Amino acid sequence: MSDNKENLGENLNDKIDDAKKAVSDAAESINKDADNLSDDTKDAIDEAKKKMSEVKDEIKEDIEHLKKEANSFSDESKKKFDEFSEETKKKSHEFSEEAKKTYEEAKEKANEFASEGKKAANDFAEDAKGILNDGKNVAIIAHLTIIGWIIAFVLNGQNKTEFASFYIRQVLGIGLLGLLAFIPVIGVVIGFFAFILWIMSLVNALGNNTKPVFLLGDKFQEWFKGL
Repeated sequence: MSDNKENLGENLNDKIDDAKKAVSDAAESINKDADNLSDDTKDAIDEAKKKMSEVKDEIKEDIEHLKKEANSFSDESKKKFDEFSEETKKKSHEFSEEAKKTYEEAKEKANEFASEGKKAANDFAEDAKGILNDGKNVAIIAHLTIIGWIIAFVLNGQNKTEFASFYIRQVLGIGLLGLLAFIPVIGVVIGFFAFILWIMSLVNALGNNTKPVFLLGDKFQEWFKGL
C-alpha cells in the first residue's frame, strides 16, 4: 500500500516537472517570437519613417518648385499686365485724340451745315417774301377759295398794292354773288354766272390786267373801296 503511494507521488512529481518544462519552453518560445515580432515591427516603423522622410523631402521640393513657378508666373503676369496697360493707355490716348479730331470735324461740318441752312432759309424767306409781296401773286391767291382770299387780304395789309387790292375787292364781290346760288330756281343761274365771273377775273389777274368783270365789276370796286 505504501509502495503504491510512493509510486503515485513520484509519477505526480514527474508530471509536474514535465508541465513546468513545457510551460518554460512555451514561454521561451513566446518571448522569442515576441522579440522577433518586436524587431520586425521596429524595422517596419523605421522603414515607414524613412519613407515618410523621403516623401516629406519630395513634398518640400515640390512646394519650392511650385513656389518658384508661381513667382515666375507672377513676374511674367505682371510684365504682361504692364505691357497690356501701356498698350491700352496708348490706344486709349490715340482713340481720345481721334475722337476729339472727329468731334471737331463734325462740329465744323455742323457749323457749315447750319450756316448753309440759315443762308438757304434766309434766301427762301426773301424769295417767299418777294413772291408774297408781289401784287400779282397776291391777286391770284385771292382767287383760291375763301382761305386764299383771307391770306391775300392779310398779305396785302402788310404790303398794300393797288393791283392786289383791286382783285381782293373783285373776288369778294364775286363770292358774295355766289352765295345767292342757294336761292331756289334762279340760284342755279346766279351760281353759274358767278362762276363765269370768277374765271374771267382769274384770267385777267394772270394776264396782269386790272379789268373789272362784266356788269358788276365796277360796282364791286365802288362797294368795297375801303379794302
